[in-house]
This record gives sequence, C-alpha cells and structure tokens, in this order.
Amino acid sequence: MKQTLNLSRPPWTAPSGTTLCLVAMVLTLLARSGENGFERFILCGSLLALILWSLWLKGREDSSLARSLSSLLLGVVLAVAATLWQQSRLEPLHAQQPGLHEIADSLYLTKKKSYLFKGVVYEREDRFGSTRLWVAQGRIDEIKWQAAGLVQIVAYKKRVAALPGDRIALQVKLFPIRSGYVPGSFDYARFLFEKGVVATGYAKDPVQVVSTTDRFFWNRYRQHLSDWITQYVPPQTQGLVEALLVGKRGRLLATTQESLTVSGTFHLLAISGLHLGLVAGWSFFILRLLITLIPALSLPHDSKRLAALLALIPLFMYGSLAGWSLSTQRAAVMLSLYLLSVAWGRNRSGWRSLTLAAILLLVWRPNDLFSAGFQLSFLAVAALLYLSPWLAGLHGWRGRGIGLLVVTLFMQLVMVPLVMYHFHRLTPYGLLGNLLAVPWVTLISAPLGVLSLIGREVHPETGLWLLNGMSWSLDWLHVWVEWLAQQPGAWQRTAGPSLLGLGLFLVGLLWAALVKNRVGSVAVTLLAIGALWLPKPAPAPAGWLHLAILDVGQAQSVVLRSPQGEWSVVDAGGTVTPRFNIGEATISAYLWHYGVDTIQRISISHPQRDHMAGAQQLIRNFKVKNLWLGFFPNQEQDRHSYRLLIEEAEKSGVAVRRFTQGEQHQEGPLTVAVLPPLLGDESLNLNDRSLVLLYQIGAHRFLFPGDIESAGEAWLVDSNSLPEVTLTLAPHHGSNSSSTPAFIQALSPEQVVFSVGIRNQHHFPRTQVVKRWQQTGATLWRTDRHGTLVFQSNGQQLKLPR
Repeated sequence: MKQTLNLSRPPWTAPSGTTLCLVAMVLTLLARSGENGFERFILCGSLLALILWSLWLKGREDSSLARSLSSLLLGVVLAVAATLWQQSRLEPLHAQQPGLHEIADSLYLTKKKSYLFKGVVYEREDRFGSTRLWVAQGRIDEIKWQAAGLVQIVAYKKRVAALPGDRIALQVKLFPIRSGYVPGSFDYARFLFEKGVVATGYAKDPVQVVSTTDRFFWNRYRQHLSDWITQYVPPQTQGLVEALLVGKRGRLLATTQESLTVSGTFHLLAISGLHLGLVAGWSFFILRLLITLIPALSLPHDSKRLAALLALIPLFMYGSLAGWSLSTQRAAVMLSLYLLSVAWGRNRSGWRSLTLAAILLLVWRPNDLFSAGFQLSFLAVAALLYLSPWLAGLHGWRGRGIGLLVVTLFMQLVMVPLVMYHFHRLTPYGLLGNLLAVPWVTLISAPLGVLSLIGREVHPETGLWLLNGMSWSLDWLHVWVEWLAQQPGAWQRTAGPSLLGLGLFLVGLLWAALVKNRVGSVAVTLLAIGALWLPKPAPAPAGWLHLAILDVGQAQSVVLRSPQGEWSVVDAGGTVTPRFNIGEATISAYLWHYGVDTIQRISISHPQRDHMAGAQQLIRNFKVKNLWLGFFPNQEQDRHSYRLLIEEAEKSGVAVRRFTQGEQHQEGPLTVAVLPPLLGDESLNLNDRSLVLLYQIGAHRFLFPGDIESAGEAWLVDSNSLPEVTLTLAPHHGSNSSSTPAFIQALSPEQVVFSVGIRNQHHFPRTQVVKRWQQTGATLWRTDRHGTLVFQSNGQQLKLPR
C-alpha cells in the first residue's frame, strides 16, 4: 500500500494527563525562574492560554475535567517541590563560599603556596596534558575545613595514579566558585554547583595515594575502561571511542571537536537511546531465551514480562557506565518505562514515556529545563515519535532509505532554532553529514563498541579485536566530518533567535499539535516559525552609548554600541587554550546576546595576549569591517599570534589600519579619537606604544589607554592630548609603572575602572595606585569584584552599573 506523509495529523487531539502535568511544570518553573521579565511574562501567558484551550478541548470531548485539573495541580506541586529541594541541596555549597574566599585570600596575601588536602576520589577524567579529579569528603586539617560537596582539582603535566575510590593527599591551592558571569555566556559557576562542586583547585605537587576504599567502584571500573582505550586506541580516535563507550570527552582532540560541530554531527557522541536501546534490546532477547530454557522459570511466569523486568539491570548498569549524562538519563528513563509497561502488561505509548521521562528528570533537576541538552534531547525524540506512525508503514530498502532521508531532514529543520539559539551556529552540511554518519555510527561503530565491552570481560583478545574495529570505523567517520568541515560555507555563525522568539516557536508547535484540521495546523506552525524573527532587546535606548567592560580575568576587553546602533570592540584579551577561547566563550557570547552579526571596528592597543587573544575568533564569528592597530612592524613578523590575527583579517576582507599619528572620526553624535601614539625606537616598551582611544558623546568622554606606562603617559600629558574625562580604564591594569600623578591630574576622572583578574599573580591593582586614584574623588570599579561593568550615556546623563 502506498504510504503518504500526513503531517497535518497531530499525535494527540487533546493532551493527556501526563502532558498537562508536564506543561504545568514548565509554566511553574518558568514563572519561578526570575529572569528575563518581559519574555517570561509573554511565554507564561502563552502556556496558560494553551492550558485553557486544552481544558476546553477536554470538555468538548466529554473528558474528565476533574482529572485534567488534578494533573495540572500535580505539575505545579511537583515543580515547586523540585525547586525547593534543589535549593536545599545547593544551600550548603553556597554557604561555604565566604569561608573559601577567606582561605583563598589568606593564601594570596601571605603568599603561602598551598594547603595539604585530603579526600576520596569520586571521579576522574584524563586530558592531554592534565587530569581532572572530583574529590569527595575533602578536608584541610590545618585549618579544620571540611568540604560540603565535591572539590574539582586539576593536576597539570603530572602523572596521576589515583583512581576513583582511592584516598589521596596532595598540596593544593583551593578557590571558591566565583560567578564571573557575562550576559550571554555559559554560567560555569551554576554548572559546577549543580554538579555538587563546592570548590576548585589545582595540584602543586604529585598526588599521593594513601589507601584504597571500596567506594565509587563503578566509577573505578569506568576509569579502567578509559585506561584500556588509551592503551590500545590511537590518539586520533581515543576521544571518540572514550566518548561513545564511557561518556568521557577529555581526550577528544580540539580539531575533531570542531569538525564534528561544524558538520552538524557532534550529537553522535552523546550516549543516548541508540546505545541503551542496543543494550536493553539484546538483554531482553537473551534473557527471554534463557528463561524459556529453564522450566522452573518459564512455566510459572510469562517469559516476556520477566525478561523485560530483568533487562532493567543491564540497562542501568550501562547507564552508570556512561556517566549518566542528560541524554543517557532521558533514554534510560524512557526505556525503563517501556520495559515496565511490558512487565505489567500495560499499553506502551512512546508519547507517554517521553512526557513521564521529562517530568521525572525535571523533578530531579528542574534547572535542566533551560539547558540545551534537555531541550535538544526531548525535541529530537518528539520529532521522531511524530513521524513514527508513517515510518511504521514503510517496507523494503527503498522505503526505509526514503524514511531515513525524511527523518534526518525533518529533525534537522525542527532542531535548527534550538541549535542557533544555544550554539549560535548554522550547519549547512548537517543533512549530508548525518545521512552517512548516523547509520555508520548506529550500525557499525556503536554495536562494535558495546560488543567490545562484553568481549573484554568474556574473551579479552576478542574484545580488543572489536575495539580496534570500532576505532577503524571512527577513523572513517573522522575523515568524513573533517572533509565536510573544510567545505566552502561550512563555518556559519549567527546570533540566533531571541528567547521570546524561541519560546513562542516551541509553544506554537504544541498549539499546532492541538489543531485538528490541516489548514489550522499549518497556519499555527507558520506563526510559530515567524516568531523566530522577533528581535532581541537592545542593551540601551536609541541615542545612548552602551559601554561594557567585560570580566575577562587578568586581561581587558571593552564592547561598545554607538547611539546609531553600531558595535565596536576595544581590545579582546583573555585566556585561549585548546578547550577555551575568550573570543568565543565570552566576547562573542556577549555580542550574540544582543543579536549582533556585524562589528564596525575592532581596536587592539598592542600585541600582547591579554589584549588581543580573542580577536581572531571574533573575525571568524562576525562580519568585521575594520581592524585598528598601533604601529608594531617588528611584532607583525616575530609574534606568531599577532601575525595570524592580521592574516585572518586580510583573508576575511577586513580593512586593516595601522596608526602612526592622531586622528578623529565622527560617527553621528559619537566622536572617536585616536590620540597621537608614542613612536620611535623599536626597543621602547611595547606598553608605552599602545594605541590610545578617546570616545566622546556630548559632555562625556571615555578613555581607553591600553597598557601605557610612565613614558607613554608623559608623552600624552606633554603633547596636551589629554582632556578631562568622565571615565577611564586604569592604564596597565593598575601597575606601579603607570597611573603617574601628572597623568591622573590631567584626566580628573569621575569613574575609574581596573580590569583585573581575581587574586592575579601580579597583585594588580597595586595599593599605591589605588590610593592615587582615590585622592581624585573618583568612583573606583574593579572587574574582579564587580564583574562585568556596564555604563550608558546620552551625552548628558550617565547611567552607572547596578
């Protein structure tokens, strides 16, 4: 019989009790989130309207309104109870932060190197060049301190023998969890708290194993598997194999990670329904076969029901092996509900299992509602379930091939808004990449991996042979995604939809599912898609200058939005490692938060990493029109990172300017002046030759002096280039070699900002420098204490950070 794809039929005509319970939970959690007031109000209103319409549908279908209302009430109660429970779990971690600040400050001020720390290793993850340990029962006997949660410790370039369950002792520098949150960026502090981490630190000396306990034996077994993989699998595929088998991504190469991300195939590394489905399915089949061979079990019991019940054991064992990531939790809960329905002889519904899984996970961790993993995981399964009635009617290789194509395309289209919102990325080759990668991993790599784990325990040589087979298959996957990532146009970044637009899109899909006729369903779906174009809110009213001094640690970066709506960046410094890039994680994130896709100008004061490390990534992520530099000809040849920045700019069509004299540019009501730079002997201090910028709107002036020191300051004072200013960044982060009395007197600022890292090794800002600025009567701000600082001006009024 010819099959047709009928997308006008919703998966339900009126929502079930579990669906209403889930919607009520989402509404309550959204209302209690306390963030994004206007957007939250609109989304809550749309969800409330959805609930009222659902009740109306229930009434028309003669369904029990009392049962529906009780489901809604249950959802509200569960959401409130979940948030209160989570707060009670996090409260001891937050309560220890003031004491941890005192510990860290005492080490910093007394220059004591470390404390002797003791505890039991809970989990371990190896990376190239470092090892991360999560330690339970941590304590420092010297100061009688006991950790209320896990302590995350990093050991750099040290061979660590400790395994989960080992009792260890080591010299460690301990730090509290500081929320240096920049709007739009990943909230790492919240992430750590929700993982139960109360403090972080790094090892000063080798980690000593004192004794071995029987605790955390499963995590210990996982680490043995990781070591087995590391021993026999080549470095290029170690990370892929480890991610797919035990859920750890520490050894995933940065280049491989980027190729997977750009090609739209990174989701394949998540241990989810594919892997757990293989384990549950084969366990059910083997257990049922064994039960039928044992009369004592098969005669008094239904072999199907008993096998389903027993299959829960290997399912949860493998979930523990995989580390219980969000996708693993979702798949495990759904499969458990399915197996339990088989064991109880109940009707098996994929939609009911999905909604129940969401409810249970939100009860356990309510903040997961706002995470990318939760939203992508459940939306992907929902899209698959939506198409499942049509897929069930397909037969033969041709039909299944068409089904795979349609499912891949449909899921890509449904998930695009979420990917754009959370990851600010478009994957134009995602459909092509997944058409080959999904069946390859599903039918070859994953089965070989699961069988290799079994083989390792039953027949080690066979297990090793299967592991090598899995590695070989992932070699080909690596070649495929790397080729896709290098194709023209593969690298596409975008600000993505607004929070309001994305929320209305998702709610609109639910509304469309309730509409019974084709025209209405299509109309609501189109309205939902149209909501994705709702703009993101502007950071300041029209005609105002927006100035954000970002918290980038012991570095400097300033983002400005002109009264005419054009964006610019002054310096883009910070940390850049194979796993973290300040230009991507912080500066780009802030710009995307406000819907930016074009940067009018990036200005780099001088070629040092704390002022330029993230600039190259900004050029990759945005359409940049201009790059302003000081005059540093030798450094353009000798400094690799500076040369790469200029090459990236020229390759991307950015107009590169090197200033050798002062200039002034008028941009509407905003004046941007390049102050005359100090030139001359190349041996002159790089800092003193910094490119110095002065922004002016109306009566307000804002100075960005880079890292000039006493010579550079004297040059500007003697050349009468310095007017009195409203705000200045302290030169060279407040070092003793800068902020001379004459320079301070010439500026007479109202506001002074020190861009410094908390407890930085240079002890910036220096006490004498702080006192000199205080004597002017200016208000002093510090990014290490106040975080990201936002000032706004219309030329007459100045709005200060809140």
